Amino acid sequence: LLLERIDRSLEFGAFYAFDLNKVAILAPIIYPAFTDNNTLNKNYNLFNIIGHEIFHSVVIESWATKSTAFMNGMNCLIDHYNRTCDVYGVGECNSGNQTFTEDGPDLEGLRINY
Repeated sequence: LLLERIDRSLEFGAFYAFDLNKVAILAPIIYPAFTDNNTLNKNYNLFNIIGHEIFHSVVIESWATKSTAFMNGMNCLIDHYNRTCDVYGVGECNSGNQTFTEDGPDLEGLRINY
């Protein structure tokens, strides 16, 4: 099952498999981080990707029904992205409810990486 998932996800380079509870990071993502001569971003991108994928296991909309604190945080994040959609959106803006499951892991990955 993991090999099938990797085959389908080669275009992404990394993914979280809910059914296996595993994070897979493919070699093309890892290799540049170790060979990049720029010391400022040597591991930043790699650790951001790892954090993002790990938080896919946590940032799930169904958790909002189980935790008031999670629901409040989720609504705050959705409202923030909806407000900035008008400012930064180009053309049709798909943000907020539509992208919560990606926006949450993005922000949490950046937060722990920072």
